[in-house]
Amino acid sequence: MSQLVYLISSLPSLTFGEAPPLTIDEFLQEAKNQLSNKRFQKLEQFSLQHFKNGDGKGKLKKFTTLIDELQADMIEMRAARKQKRSPHPINLSKSIIEMNPLERELAIIQWQWDELSSMEVGATFTMTELIVYKLKLELVHRIYSFNEEQGAKVLESVVNPSQKLED
Repeated sequence: MSQLVYLISSLPSLTFGEAPPLTIDEFLQEAKNQLSNKRFQKLEQFSLQHFKNGDGKGKLKKFTTLIDELQADMIEMRAARKQKRSPHPINLSKSIIEMNPLERELAIIQWQWDELSSMEVGATFTMTELIVYKLKLELVHRIYSFNEEQGAKVLESVVNPSQKLED
């Protein structure tokens, strides 16, 4: 227990929209150094990229279900666009659906951040708090992976494939 308290106490704070204070790898290395193998494996199984619906218990299970439903909403949006019909999402509001892709992604990330923040309430020095920290760190890194210049190049290569060959 004292290792968990020390680890959580030593982590830099995360703020939505600010630069990540450490990399995911640095976080995982520090966690590996401080936690038992069993706790580290539990921490490692949680990732925004590799959720299985229903992973975890209590608050974490609720969050994994939310992520699964968000993925289903995105699939529904793509299918509706392809079939030229209105989408029928589970969680996403009409206002979020109508946003451009970048704004929609940022709104979804903000929503996930808020859900994770609500899970932290009353979870002081627990594995839940540490897992929430990891997931929030992933969200902060996701935001900072967006690069307008690189995105414009990818779009141009899709719209104008001959441009791709010249690069």
